Amino acid sequence: MARAGPAIRPLAPDDLEAADQIVRAAFAIEESRLASLRQLLRLQADGWFLAEQDGAPVGVIGGLDYGRFVYSGLFAVAPGAQGRGVGAALLQHWLGWIAARGIPLVVVDASDAGALLCQRVGFVEVDLTDIWEYAGGQPTAGAGAGTSVRSGAGRVATGAAARLRGEPVAGPTEAAAGAPDTSTAPHVSAAPSLPDRLLPKGSHGRPAGPVRVLRADQVDALAAADARVFGGDRRAVLCELLAAHPGRALVVCGPQGEIAGYLVAQERRLGPWVAASPADAAALLAAAWPLGFESGPVALVPRANAAAAALLTHAGFRRVRATHYMVLGARRPPGRRAQIYGAASAALG
Repeated sequence: MARAGPAIRPLAPDDLEAADQIVRAAFAIEESRLASLRQLLRLQADGWFLAEQDGAPVGVIGGLDYGRFVYSGLFAVAPGAQGRGVGAALLQHWLGWIAARGIPLVVVDASDAGALLCQRVGFVEVDLTDIWEYAGGQPTAGAGAGTSVRSGAGRVATGAAARLRGEPVAGPTEAAAGAPDTSTAPHVSAAPSLPDRLLPKGSHGRPAGPVRVLRADQVDALAAADARVFGGDRRAVLCELLAAHPGRALVVCGPQGEIAGYLVAQERRLGPWVAASPADAAALLAAAWPLGFESGPVALVPRANAAAAALLTHAGFRRVRATHYMVLGARRPPGRRAQIYGAASAALG
C-alpha cells in the first residue's frame, strides 16, 4: 500500500522551533536559524508552509513577495523524509499559493538537490550565486587607513528605518535627532587612492563620490535604487536591516546626489551591496572594513558579476560554494545582477 502524501498547512509562529530543526538537519548546520525564521514571518505573515508526515514535521517552504516576483527564502526537507515526495508536494503547494496571488515570476536559489526538483516543475537555471568567505589576514587595501565613522551614525540609521516604516522622522532643523544635512552627515570615505589600490591590477576609475553613512532623508532614494537593481520592492527588508544594524548602512552618491552604490555591513555578511561600478564597490568595502565583523564576513554574489569576483579575490576572500539561481515564468532574471556585489542573505535575496 502506497504511503499517503504529507499534510501541508500554513507555518505558524509555534512551528518555528520545529522548522529550525528541519533546516539545520537538512543543511547540516549547527547554529540555530530561529532568529532568521522569525524575521521572515515578521516580514510576511503568509506564504510559509509546513509539511507533516504521520503527525511529525518533515519539511518547510516559503518565500517573500517582492511585487514583481516571489523569492524563495526557505525550502528544506528533513533527511529522514527525503526521497519520499515531501519536497515535490511542498513545492507544488507553494507554487499554487503563488499562482493564486497572480504573481508571474518565481525565483529560487537552490541547492544541488533542490535544483533537480525545481527543474522537474519548469524552473530554468539562469545564473549561479557564489558564497564568498573572508580567508583571514589583512585585506589588500590595508583596512582602516584614512577611514573614520563619526558619532551619531546609529541615530541616522534609526531615523532611516523609521522613514521606511512610514513613521515621522526629524526634519532638517533636528539634525541631532537623526536627520543631519549633507554638510554634517557621517563621513566614512577612505583616502582618495584607497579604492584604486583595492581594485585588482589593471582596473581603473574612481568612485562617484565619498562614502557616507545613510541619512534618513536618503531612504526613499535608497529604496528606489534598490528596486532598480534587485528588481522588486524590498522596502520592508531594508527597514529590518537598518533597524538591526544601525550606523552600518553606507552609500556612495554622485555629484547630483544620486545613489551610485550602497552597502549594509551586517555583522557577519556584506549585503545588500550594490554598486554601479567596481570603483564604487571598492570604496564601500574599504569604508565598511573598519566597522568590524563578528565573523567572516561572507558575501553572496551573482556569478554574472565578474568584477565582484575579482574584487573579493584581491581583498582576501575565497569562493567556497555556489547555489543555483533559477526562475519560473521568465527566461531572464529580474533586476541587474551584474551590479549586485552581495545579497542581503540567502533567505532575503
